[in-house]
Amino acid sequence: MNLKYALLAAVGFSCLTSGAFAITPAPQPQPQAITPQTQPLSPQQLEVVKQNAIAGKDLANQPNMTPALLETMKLKASQGDVQAQSILGQVYQHGKYGVKKNLFTARDWYEKAIKQGNVPSMINLGDMYQKGMGVPKSYTKARELFEQAAAKGDAVAQYNLGVMYQNGRGVKKDGQKAIEWYQKASMQGYGDAFNNTGVICEHGIDVSKSKEKAEENYKKACEFKSKQGCINYKRLHDKK
Repeated sequence: MNLKYALLAAVGFSCLTSGAFAITPAPQPQPQAITPQTQPLSPQQLEVVKQNAIAGKDLANQPNMTPALLETMKLKASQGDVQAQSILGQVYQHGKYGVKKNLFTARDWYEKAIKQGNVPSMINLGDMYQKGMGVPKSYTKARELFEQAAAKGDAVAQYNLGVMYQNGRGVKKDGQKAIEWYQKASMQGYGDAFNNTGVICEHGIDVSKSKEKAEENYKKACEFKSKQGCINYKRLHDKK
């Protein structure tokens, strides 16, 4: 086993159990404003855009999106390029780069990309269904999309499924299944999943209370950039 994952697996999971507890919603990246350029991107820069899309990075991490590049993306998307389809979904979902926000068009591009197995599109469209953005609100459809992404190993999807099972959204409430998904996300260093484990340990939700295990999980959560995990770790640590 990879040493990093072995260390993660060793921390805190003995406290995992069923039960309701407060959770931190998975953060949804928002694209930022891009400074226009007068020249289109080079083929090398265009490849960076595509590779970022493959990696699931949001538009804030893309090189500058010029009108020429946007038209290239539209052409490639219409020709079946899955990364271009995913990027256009984000562009229309958020209304960036001079494109008017259109959730219906965003959904259409995401659906095309999903048919080709694009994970970021599964996450984004699942979030749209979960919130009822441009589509009828449907936790069931959101769950199905998150399950597709989770099956491909996506930590955000795994965490989102944990949230759904913990709250009984689109599924029967099942704390144990929620924990199973949180553990998968934690094994990939998803900080908020560690934080939620700490909450269970600290409050003894269907298990014996363990401040020590709670602190261990909060510390790991903080190490993996969970703001709430840092707050909880400091709170427990300062009480010593």
